[in-house]
Amino acid sequence: MKKLIILSVCLLTLGLSAQCYKIDTVTNTSSVQSIANKPLLFGVQTTLEEIISKDYSLCDSGQIITADINSVAMPEQIVNIIGIQFLKRQYIVETQVNMAGKILVGESTQTIYVNAMFVEVTAIPHNKKAISKAIQKSLQRAVNTNK
Repeated sequence: MKKLIILSVCLLTLGLSAQCYKIDTVTNTSSVQSIANKPLLFGVQTTLEEIISKDYSLCDSGQIITADINSVAMPEQIVNIIGIQFLKRQYIVETQVNMAGKILVGESTQTIYVNAMFVEVTAIPHNKKAISKAIQKSLQRAVNTNK
């Protein structure tokens, strides 16, 4: 019985001593607000919760975590050779995570290539999957700087 009481007290103190976090807000201060008629913030809070929950515990009364998408750049390079066009489009995302008062910055780049014959490659819509992957990697790099 004594061992059970000691074990429960140890577990209780370990549970109380672990830092607990709460994802509060995710904002977008970049000039790009939407891609393909979807807000850029769509799913970002859930992604941040998944990243944080891998290394830290989440709860409703924990220390506040906020995130911001600082900038999104989408440079393109086009090469046209006798009717064949080659497009290289990059998605460069910089995010900032405020984790209990500590500012963490992450940046990521995703690159896509498109080749087309007798079609204008600039008319190809932006890739939603590439931009969301760039946001995810940028958030991951920001959180990893806290380790």
